[in-house]
Amino acid sequence: MGLGFCYGFPLKRELLASALRGLSADCSLSDSDLARELGVGVKKARAVSVSLLYMGLRDGKTRSVTPLGALILERDPQFRQRNTELVLHYQLSSNKQASLWYWIVNEFVPQVPTFGRSELVQRYCEDNAVRSNLKNVNGDAKVFVSAYTDGGCLAATGYLRELDRGTFSIQECQMHPLLLAYAVYDQRERHQAASATVSIGSLIHSVESPGVIYRLSRGSVDEKIRRLESAGVLDVSTSAELDNVAYTFEGSALDLLQLYYESGEDS
Repeated sequence: MGLGFCYGFPLKRELLASALRGLSADCSLSDSDLARELGVGVKKARAVSVSLLYMGLRDGKTRSVTPLGALILERDPQFRQRNTELVLHYQLSSNKQASLWYWIVNEFVPQVPTFGRSELVQRYCEDNAVRSNLKNVNGDAKVFVSAYTDGGCLAATGYLRELDRGTFSIQECQMHPLLLAYAVYDQRERHQAASATVSIGSLIHSVESPGVIYRLSRGSVDEKIRRLESAGVLDVSTSAELDNVAYTFEGSALDLLQLYYESGEDS
């Protein structure tokens, strides 16, 4: 599991982007090679490399850049766009290997949308029977908070807001409908490739769902789905008093993300 995968180092967009460019040019780079490329120590280079892995930007076996990583390199090589941050937030939050990150977004936040970092750490240790590795838990919690605050690499998502010193509140992410569609189709590809439909309730409330990961309200999801229906990406139907959406787009989740980047729209 990915407890302590950052070794306490904050996620820096400049290092993440530089490392991805380096691995794109030469996927055989070792952590030592990457450290020299980035001008950091080997341990920090390893943390950056693992972060790229958990973000779905590089392959764990070949170290090569994934199709998602290649698309982001093409469209936003400096990781400066808000839409890129929203994609990276989704990738980390839906990856069980990034164990604390996954738990915070999918299990803790739906129950405790306003919290302190010490409360977060305590609950994680209680829920997961953690009696050691407290240093790693504290380190990951600090990295999580710093990523979304103080100009962190995911701050533009608007997901986390500091209410006062040490107290944080989860916010709904403002996003374009095509980013919702990307997450919906990505979840289908991961877990339900043969499915023709999915319930709107599942899109809002299920673990790893875009509703949970982006903290979307029912009204926000309904509005985005209506726009996606008009675009021919999803189709809404009602049966047995349940609202379902049918997958009507013939391409992949990555194709939808490509369309979003090409649109140049933000919301």
